[in-house]
Amino acid sequence: MVTIELLDVPSSAGAHSPGQEKAPAALRRTGLLKVFADHGLDVVDQGEQPVTRWQPVRETDGLSNASAVVSIAEQTAQRVAAAVAAGRFPLVIGGDCSITVGVVSGLLRAGSDPGLVYFDGGLDLGTPDRTASGVLDSMGLGHTLGEPGSYEPLAGIGPRRPLLEVEDVVGFGVNVGLDETKRTSALRRFTSADVRRDGVRTAREARDLFASSGGSYLIHFDIDVVDFFDLPLADLPVHIDNHTGLPFDLMMDCLDEFLSGPAAGLVLTEVNPDHGTDRDLTRLATRLATSLSHLN
Repeated sequence: MVTIELLDVPSSAGAHSPGQEKAPAALRRTGLLKVFADHGLDVVDQGEQPVTRWQPVRETDGLSNASAVVSIAEQTAQRVAAAVAAGRFPLVIGGDCSITVGVVSGLLRAGSDPGLVYFDGGLDLGTPDRTASGVLDSMGLGHTLGEPGSYEPLAGIGPRRPLLEVEDVVGFGVNVGLDETKRTSALRRFTSADVRRDGVRTAREARDLFASSGGSYLIHFDIDVVDFFDLPLADLPVHIDNHTGLPFDLMMDCLDEFLSGPAAGLVLTEVNPDHGTDRDLTRLATRLATSLSHLN
């Protein structure tokens, strides 16, 4: 049986506003660990962590909370590396999308060399010189790929730079690819329209892109890929950008497929408990446990 290490990262430092920092505690309060136990999952719980809340602070290059984002990413990298060294599967509960930069770094530090399934409503390819908001949450993948103009303290936290190459990444369920460069336009992706047509088959195709090279992959799962009116937990609902998300059950079926392959870890991001109810959180926790049961 796979042993899962539960790692809370209660931070909204990289976000547009506060809220996401509450997700780990809210999921625990509504029974996450009991649900895991009921599903027979073997979980090592590292416990609740100090909360880092978004602050209205602009730093270098107009970036919001940049020093806190880098600090959280570094701490996350160290914790993930320790989990992998202990032979455990890291389940990282965020928190905003910038934490995935730290998770990738941690896997690399532990000697793993994974690809990345970016299961998200958007590709987060921004860099400070191309994204006026200064919100690093929308720049996570751009920094993972070491895009020109990246904020060096974040892009450079790993044992190599870039952390990943474009060919190491597959976008899944994405609506848009804002702030793309010629280099990142070559990134392999399955759009929300592709997934809507046949989600499970599409997830299997995406998974097989890694299987063909014999490699494992980290799964970055941003809840904003889900239809907000089906599960109202996304921090920034995609319907704000005139897009509709995908059905929750379909998205979790796709996650089942990814976790049944050579997954190296899972990051859950962008859950804002203020937008939903305890029932929504319990629904997410229960279905997440079912998906994790596919680990082998």
